[in-house]
Amino acid sequence: MSSFPDLLARQLARLGLTDATPPDAAAWQRLLARVRRAYADHAEESYLLDRAQAIAARESADLDAQLERERDLMDTHVRERTAELAASEARFRSFTSLGSDWYWEQDAGFRFTSIAGNTALYPGHTIAAHLGRTRWELPEYDPPAEGWEAHRRLLESHQPFHDVVFRFRVPNGGRAYAAVSGEPVFAPDGTFAGYRGIGRDITEQKLAEDNIRRLARFDTLTGLANRSSFFEQVDHAIARSRRTNHAFAVLFIDLDRFKDVNDAFGHATGDDVLRSMAQRLQKAIRARDSAARIGGDEFVVVAEEFERPELVAEFAARLLDALGEPVLLRGQECRVGASIGIALYPADGEDAQTLLKRADVAMYRAKEAGRNGFAFYAGNDAPSSEERMVLAASLRRAIDTDQLLLHYQPKVSLRTGVMTGVEALLRWPHPERGLLLPAAFIPLAEDAGLIRRLGRWALRAACRQAREWSLQSSDPFPVSVNLSARQFTDDRLVAEVSDALTTAGLPSRLLELEITESAMMEHPDRAAEKLAELRSLGVRCSVDDFGTGFSSLARLKKFPLASVKIDRSFIGDLPDDADDAAITTAVIAMAHSLRLAVVAEGVETAAQVRFLRERNCDEVQGYFFAKPLPAGEVPAFRQRRANPAVAAVGYAD
Repeated sequence: MSSFPDLLARQLARLGLTDATPPDAAAWQRLLARVRRAYADHAEESYLLDRAQAIAARESADLDAQLERERDLMDTHVRERTAELAASEARFRSFTSLGSDWYWEQDAGFRFTSIAGNTALYPGHTIAAHLGRTRWELPEYDPPAEGWEAHRRLLESHQPFHDVVFRFRVPNGGRAYAAVSGEPVFAPDGTFAGYRGIGRDITEQKLAEDNIRRLARFDTLTGLANRSSFFEQVDHAIARSRRTNHAFAVLFIDLDRFKDVNDAFGHATGDDVLRSMAQRLQKAIRARDSAARIGGDEFVVVAEEFERPELVAEFAARLLDALGEPVLLRGQECRVGASIGIALYPADGEDAQTLLKRADVAMYRAKEAGRNGFAFYAGNDAPSSEERMVLAASLRRAIDTDQLLLHYQPKVSLRTGVMTGVEALLRWPHPERGLLLPAAFIPLAEDAGLIRRLGRWALRAACRQAREWSLQSSDPFPVSVNLSARQFTDDRLVAEVSDALTTAGLPSRLLELEITESAMMEHPDRAAEKLAELRSLGVRCSVDDFGTGFSSLARLKKFPLASVKIDRSFIGDLPDDADDAAITTAVIAMAHSLRLAVVAEGVETAAQVRFLRERNCDEVQGYFFAKPLPAGEVPAFRQRRANPAVAAVGYAD
């Protein structure tokens, strides 16, 4: 067995298989057993190895599958988070863009490092020109309101700021405005890293604010200073006068024939005339003077540094010459002219209100003297007289410029409860005293000779309004207008009433004229003729304030009247006052016997309504049903009274 390997030879020797000894069956059996066992062990080891490899392969496959699943989940999660972040960023930018036009960042030295957003908002401005520079290093930027130094101190304190307004020049030569907000940025270690923020273009907003401020100080039609700005100018003139000891003058200018221009050519032409007069004033005054339009056709000039009143007079004469030059109206030359009142500081007043008021008084005198002239304020006027003159001048202007208005008090039928008509009542919206009732200015109008003009205005305005209502309804109602005693005795009354009806296009049956008892009884025969002429026009006439004069119902039968109105002085104490009750009852009965309708005014209580209804009074008016209403509220009131449930007699609105 020397040819066998040593290991195998030793194994065979232990089994008794050698060259020296012939092998026996037992030895071979042992060898075969060992061989079988070796093969068996090898087979088992191969099996275990294969099994281990199979398990390892399966575990590796499971691990690979798990890793793949986790990788897929990771990818999905990453995609979802990326989409969420993108959506979040989009929402942030969307929300931010609603309040901003661009985003910016700066380094610790406040130099721009990036700008994004609507960079094309200002053509010609480039991002490159901003990068690496601070705002105060950009020549087109103006400092903010607090100045560059204050703004730099704010930045250096690392504080946030909001809506700091910067103005800057744009390449087209104009100005733009931006509102900028920013917040400091800090590195992870807490050190200051710079600023970031947003900017909004507010140019339109700023221009609108500037325009509002301009409108608050200047007259939109003429471009001159307005009333409030005028008072500021006078205050400045007073301050300068106190420093320099030089007097100055306030000249109140009112155009003489402006109302005629408006009536003849219309308001558009009137506006052209006002603009032309404003331009003439601007050219005629000196550089140190100032002019303002304070309303209607009224202008004021503040003329400073006059040593003598004679020089003011010369200045006023030059203004009159300039304003008196012809104006071209529809191809024809017309002269408007003006009247000027002058008040001197400090002789005539030491504040703007007093100077304006006294210049107004002087202007009124200039008009009374024949127009196209000037007058100085006369300091010997008593205050009460001065106030009346000022109020009279204001009332005349209110008439000329349609600054008055009418309210309308409904008349209600006691039989049906419906509105049967309205009475027109004058109101004056005074710019300083508020809404004035007739008692506050009718006596003044009579003293100043304005009552006829006032009456003509009310008649025309009432006819226009009645016509407008008649076009809105298939069942129009009449409007009553009061005539003053002077107006009733005016020979032109019938022609004026006819003209008012024709101009407005109003059927005469929708106009009723109320004449006071005393006015008719002053000259009864002439009154009867005038009433007959008015009735021939188709106009109804009635007696106002019956019972306060010296007439009787028997005398009234001679006049062509439609109704009588019982004065409120007899109604106020009904039904408790026995005398008033007896008089009212008798008036109603006798008026009906003369086929005259009866209207009771000043009705304020349900007891008065019941008393009058029981005595067959035809109509009532008073606060129980309605106070005098603006024109726009009358149709709605009538509609409510047309409702049977609301129009029940005695039911107040």
